[in-house]
Amino acid sequence: MNQALLNNHFELLHNLSHDEKLILITWLSQSLMSPRSKETLSPLFNSEQSAEALIEEIRDSRLFNREREEL
Repeated sequence: MNQALLNNHFELLHNLSHDEKLILITWLSQSLMSPRSKETLSPLFNSEQSAEALIEEIRDSRLFNREREEL
């Protein structure tokens, strides 16, 4: 287990209120009790295109309307 990662998380959680920590403990406990889900984000991205095609489409759709000032 990565001790540095655990220390970083603890530092973030250290400032939570007592009630917020209890809620987090509840969530973590419930996640341990339920079977591990095999669901992925893939249903959110229902596309026939390849990843490369999607990336290219996103890049091509970007609009840059800033004008550069000459120095």
